[in-house]
Amino acid sequence: MDTLAPATLDAHGLSTREINERLRELLDGGAASVDVLHPGSRHSLAVGFLDHPGAAVRFHGDVGYFCGGLSDGLDVAVDGNAGWSLGADMMDGTIVVGGNSGSSTGASMRGGLVVVRGDAGARSAIAGKGGTLVIGGSTGYMSGFMNQRTRLVVCGDAGPGFGDSMYEGELFCGGHIAELGSDTVCQPPSPEELAWLADLCGAHGLAPAGEWQKVRSAGRLWRYDKKEFSIWRDAL
Repeated sequence: MDTLAPATLDAHGLSTREINERLRELLDGGAASVDVLHPGSRHSLAVGFLDHPGAAVRFHGDVGYFCGGLSDGLDVAVDGNAGWSLGADMMDGTIVVGGNSGSSTGASMRGGLVVVRGDAGARSAIAGKGGTLVIGGSTGYMSGFMNQRTRLVVCGDAGPGFGDSMYEGELFCGGHIAELGSDTVCQPPSPEELAWLADLCGAHGLAPAGEWQKVRSAGRLWRYDKKEFSIWRDAL
């Protein structure tokens, strides 16, 4: 194969293992991009790709759970919907989904960018340790739970428990927040943050449903001292 040549992989009738093996062979052989046809909603596609930074993989159709998980530098596009744990534990790279995603989108991600143009399920960006997750629609219950450093941007509405028990991450919501999580505060974004949000969302054709709100940790639950038990009781 010529170096930097594009390639096509027809996944019809192939197992997850066979798809990933052939995808890895194509990238190892010099393909800069691979179009995967008929992914058939299979799970764990493009998982654990650590040695192909900047390589582009486009899935023409729906994918199952854990797509792009544990990856480092891969550029993934999904022309359809994705199951739960999209981009979980990813370290770098990008994942862009044209439709919706399931629960735990971007769970424990450490870096990179995940964009879901539609809605995402519950627990988006839980335990996030870095990177940015953008949801063009709405997200469900407990999104941002125990988030540590990930920036979560929700253009639509957020379900109950938004940001519950979070640490140093930042959450932005452009729609209605059903209920703030424990130990959080809500405030207007700074002018610099508004400019960043406009650039980020505009690059993907997204916009907030209303006025942006920023949610961050109040920091009351970061340390436990039994002499301050009343603070924990009130916050929880």
